[in-house]
Amino acid sequence: MDAGRTLSPPQAQEFEARLDALLARVDQLPTLPQILWEIRAQLRDSQNAAADLASSIEDDPSLTANVLRLANSAFYGFSERIISVTDAVVAIGRREIERMVYATLAIDVFGARDPRGSMDYTAYWTHSLQAAQVAESISMHHFKDDPNISSEAYLGGLLHDVGKLILNQFLPEDWVTVRAYADRHRCSDADAERATIGMDHGEVAARLMEAWALSPTIVEGTRWHHRPSGSGREHVAQAELIGFADSICHAYARGPLPERGMYHSRFSLDEKQVAALTRTLKSAALRATVLLS
Repeated sequence: MDAGRTLSPPQAQEFEARLDALLARVDQLPTLPQILWEIRAQLRDSQNAAADLASSIEDDPSLTANVLRLANSAFYGFSERIISVTDAVVAIGRREIERMVYATLAIDVFGARDPRGSMDYTAYWTHSLQAAQVAESISMHHFKDDPNISSEAYLGGLLHDVGKLILNQFLPEDWVTVRAYADRHRCSDADAERATIGMDHGEVAARLMEAWALSPTIVEGTRWHHRPSGSGREHVAQAELIGFADSICHAYARGPLPERGMYHSRFSLDEKQVAALTRTLKSAALRATVLLS
């Protein structure tokens, strides 16, 4: 049993059994499409031509449509219409295409609207896109020696809360129990989850990510983003990064970030960095509006 897990509630072991049974039904679970891995590999090859990357994107009609729609939106404000994916790759750049691909495919996998009508998916995806870009921005400043870390930070931030979607879509009775507890006790979702089902949504998401064969960095960063101290030395930085990005996004949702900066034992931000993150948060919210429209 993981040291950070709380299994005191009687229903916790029953929940874990239900989750195990769900994860065993691989054909019924959301799956990251193969094209994500293909494009991810191409993006990591700096010698790969824009036309080759565009060709892979064009293999997926939905992805193609979203790339062109976003490229031609007010988000970028190009004066001339972009009519091909190759032109979009050249105009926007590889890093931005990577963000666009990850976000589009994640939304396609889980849906832009809640099929049950019990969760605000617009708010969910806006928060996830913001967390992704904040995590990426912070990682680019603190881990300059490894360009792959920023990519994993973005993907980790984007997917860090998918445990909530799993609960809502596939284990709805447990999600109702969690929400009722959170409302009654005025506590966070994570605290309500640990009190009622014995693990928080980070652990639920991590279990799915393991089935997806995502990197241990993303899996463990997600698993422990609410309690980084439980992650162990190898992955604590990623868990702290995702947790800090998550908290910044929640703070921004409540009001302006503090102009004087934000303290963190590993990732403290000065005034200029906080101002830059505020611009990043606004940009991510606009991206969400376009992708969800």
